[in-house]
Amino acid sequence: MDGTPKLGSGIVSLGTDMFLMKSDTIHTESEVLPVDADAIPMESDSSHMVSDGFPMESDVNSVESNTPPLESDHSHMESDTLHMEADPLNTESGVFHMELDKSIIDPQIPECKYDDDPLLKAFKVMEVIGRYRSVVPATARDHTSDGNIMFLSKMCNQIRAKQPIQMILPAFPFKSPNRENKVLGSLPDKGEDISLAHLNGLCAAIGDVYEYGAKLTIVSDGLVYNDILGVSDRDVWEYSHALREMVVENKYDHIVFARLRNLVHIHEDVNLDGETYEKLAPEFRQELIKKYTPEGFDAAVKIKTDENFCTTYRGYIKFLTKDLEHLHVDDGTKSRKSHKKHLGDVAKSMIERGAAFAEAILKNFPGYIRLSIHPSNGLTKISINVLPRTPTPVTPWHSALCYTADGGFMYGWREIFDADPEMELVHKNGRPWCYRFKSELYNWPLPVTVDHIYPCGMMVTPVNPTSISEIDKEKVQALANENSPIILRGFTDTHDHELIVKKAESMNASHLSASDFDIEEEAEDSDPEELEELIRVGWVPFDGASEITKDKDADNTKQSPSKYQMITATLPISEKTRRSLFSASSLFFSHLPASYTVEMLQQFSWKTSSSSSSTNTKTKTNSLPLITPHFSHGRPCFHYHPLLSQSNITSEPTYAMEGISDADSNRLCNVLNPLLYDRRVCYWHTWEQGDVVIDDTFTTTLTWEPAEEEPVLFLLHSGFPC
Repeated sequence: MDGTPKLGSGIVSLGTDMFLMKSDTIHTESEVLPVDADAIPMESDSSHMVSDGFPMESDVNSVESNTPPLESDHSHMESDTLHMEADPLNTESGVFHMELDKSIIDPQIPECKYDDDPLLKAFKVMEVIGRYRSVVPATARDHTSDGNIMFLSKMCNQIRAKQPIQMILPAFPFKSPNRENKVLGSLPDKGEDISLAHLNGLCAAIGDVYEYGAKLTIVSDGLVYNDILGVSDRDVWEYSHALREMVVENKYDHIVFARLRNLVHIHEDVNLDGETYEKLAPEFRQELIKKYTPEGFDAAVKIKTDENFCTTYRGYIKFLTKDLEHLHVDDGTKSRKSHKKHLGDVAKSMIERGAAFAEAILKNFPGYIRLSIHPSNGLTKISINVLPRTPTPVTPWHSALCYTADGGFMYGWREIFDADPEMELVHKNGRPWCYRFKSELYNWPLPVTVDHIYPCGMMVTPVNPTSISEIDKEKVQALANENSPIILRGFTDTHDHELIVKKAESMNASHLSASDFDIEEEAEDSDPEELEELIRVGWVPFDGASEITKDKDADNTKQSPSKYQMITATLPISEKTRRSLFSASSLFFSHLPASYTVEMLQQFSWKTSSSSSSTNTKTKTNSLPLITPHFSHGRPCFHYHPLLSQSNITSEPTYAMEGISDADSNRLCNVLNPLLYDRRVCYWHTWEQGDVVIDDTFTTTLTWEPAEEEPVLFLLHSGFPC
């Protein structure tokens, strides 16, 4: 974001997103600094964390999620290379400068084909997971290809059984015990919310390519380690209970949880509350150690003789140094040497218990796809980043989160953010929630709360009953310019159509109703001329930077674009009301493959035409640029709108990039279309009655959810079946 203050700390940055640690050096946002890989424990096929090998039988019948275990039975999927120049736009001229090189359109990108072959579906699922995968550490041998053979086999078994893709992730133990300098407290905050949304998006993305979708079981390892780190059993309960509430409240429907008792199979029929949990927790923990610790396991011997265990041990020592720094008081009563010895003893205990926990996961979930928060060599686990837009593994229970006004965010230690005068701590429901850079955009005449949405947008709610007529239009527009869409929820008078229309006009915004997205329902009651108009306005208003021409009986008319859109949900929301999809240009650019840069895309224009057999009319666009500068801040904006597929309304959609061959045009479209609706780029808004949404038509691309019986990618590929 322009004008973002420089921080007096070490920064690891990725676009506008950073991870902050203490350092004596001042670094700017544009620098990318490597994080020491040893700071995070590494998993390997020969370490205690990867001793599970291939699937084994299990007699487990249920877990807390009521999901029965499955019977057990890629080439390396690299994560996206985030590629965007620091300032690709010449802000003085407002244009890019580069000669068109048509050879940069990758001829190797194949056209996708739907097929019932389980292996082909499994490859599609692996491709989705690859977007979330973390890189193999440079110090480890890469066994990703070997591991993928096992993962594909497990997926094929699930696909043949017409079951969701089942994944298991040990994670979300408890907040770091260092609540003064590292994290905001003992309960989940915005970091956990973003992480759960990110993981739920992974499952939803699998559902876009596989009809039975995916489920992620999160099994907390909190009780495995908490007692040796000085965290109470009650803190573990409160943290895990709040996570479950967060999942329900935000409708993260693809995520379920399992507890340690579901691995050791004792007291599974007991209704748990905080008091009961505290009473039974020691028994759960001891049963894990007794039942699943590998015979003859000696952590000290493993550390001395096994390079991978030694790497894990060093990683534990590094994060324990910060986690437990509050236990060392330099008052002469405890030497630094004795404190270091204590850290070593804790690390060894963690390795021993980690071995038991890994064995318990393997035997209880043999047919599941094993995910991991730790870097690994890819042989038996898929390592993922549980927080988005991070160049290195970062977890919300070891950091705090800070937002910039344009939707970028940073992860770092609490002490860093507390010491920066440009940042402020935000509370939600009376507890610390996240940090953000101070901005007048958050200060409205009437009190409101502003909460960032993942992956883009902001939710604005009034503290007291407030009419929609009283919103500060300049503040809303400015926020929309930075991070669209702006969801205004909880305001009164949103049913007043005349008031809404006047408010839209005052903001230079076109007005739509959420019911306009019920296209099929509208089409049933429309005459041919109305239907043609519905087809046209279903996407024309969403291109604020384009000039649109409508051809009908040789009568040409032009429509002037609006900079903003106001969409309202005044009527009760029905099951037929489709979700609105908002894709942010900045995130789109961040997730482009390395060979597709902003400078490259600005060289292309696109055009489209479609005809409706029912109305005998044609709709077409003039040549439209893919990239345009924003009318306010000048940053590049992506403008490209896939139409509905042939199974919906339009019967002959034609879609092409200009200046290249049809084959290259198709290949480029097949890169752009899925990314535009990638769950890391696109916010899927579920409507509630009374919602008012303000959208900047330059910074975001808006469309809507396809019909339930139509696979999402048919919509995304605009008439070119995937």
